Order: sequence, then C-alpha cells, then structure tokens
Amino acid sequence: MPTSVKAFFDEKVPDKLKKSPELAKDVGAVFLFKISGADGGTWTADLKSTPPTCVAGTAGAPECTIEATDADF
Repeated sequence: MPTSVKAFFDEKVPDKLKKSPELAKDVGAVFLFKISGADGGTWTADLKSTPPTCVAGTAGAPECTIEATDADF
C-alpha cells in the first residue's frame, strides 16, 4: 500500500532527516509543500537548519514552493 501524503511528511521525511542529516546539507534549501485534497496539508522542509527539519505548516522563509494534489503527489 502506498504511503499517505500525511505519513510521508509527518513520519518518513523527519525520520530520514534524523537518520541522515548530512543528505539535507547537499540540498541546502527551504521547501514549502502545499498539497491539496483529503490527504493534503502544508509542510515546510528546512534542509538548511541544523538539524534539518520537516514540520507541518509554514515556517521560516521558503525558497521554493511546490503545489500539487494528493493524487498527483
């Protein structure tokens, strides 16, 4: 079964960032994800911070905003 969008941003991304924070430094940007639909929401992935984070909502100053439907994502 595919991972839900919420589980992806609330669980998988933060877990990966915690286990491999050095990977975020290779990207070094702040992303805002706006996912519409029943399984959607808004998340900020701060790959510049130490440690890197992925949190629900809008935080900081995003450098890139990605918008998609939950079905497309």
